Amino acid sequence: MGAEDENALVVAKVKFLPRRSPFGLIQEDVFPSEWLVLVCGMLLNQTSRKQIDRVFPMFVEKWSSPVRFIEADRIEIETLLRPLGLASRRTKLLFDMTKTYLTSDWAHARELPGVGTYGSRSWEIFCVGTLGDEEPRDRALTLYWKWARKHERREKETSGKREESRPEDEETENSGHQRASRPRRRQEGDLTCEDASHL
Repeated sequence: MGAEDENALVVAKVKFLPRRSPFGLIQEDVFPSEWLVLVCGMLLNQTSRKQIDRVFPMFVEKWSSPVRFIEADRIEIETLLRPLGLASRRTKLLFDMTKTYLTSDWAHARELPGVGTYGSRSWEIFCVGTLGDEEPRDRALTLYWKWARKHERREKETSGKREESRPEDEETENSGHQRASRPRRRQEGDLTCEDASHL
């Protein structure tokens, strides 16, 4: 399987572009790889971000896609994950999850082996764009969740104000006095055609 085919598998279900926050969650760094979002969610279970940072860059360098990972040597993976503890168990769960990810017609991350509550919420937030009303249990994920909810509310308020101003604009146009409009400047967070091509 070529690199383009592997990448297509990774981003196949990702139809959402998450905001980049000031908190620098690892899920933001690996987006748009849906599989890596799931992987880091599993690795962060019963360990710290500081420990993950010591091994995760090497993990991504060796196995950047689920196809490469499923063909990897388990002993090599266990050796890399040993500093996190429970290396044998983590390796088995990652293989089980990846196999199901590639071969099953799953609809939600909770259906994947070993993903758990934290991994499922991460997937909902970063791959689906569903923030939900319930606050996550993880501290770092909660920081992102509150920040993203705040921006989401602002967008809705801004959109509502635009809707309210439309009748006045239409009335002005109908009276024959059209206003000259400036081209809209690109705002931070806007999705460009170049960005969209990666989704």
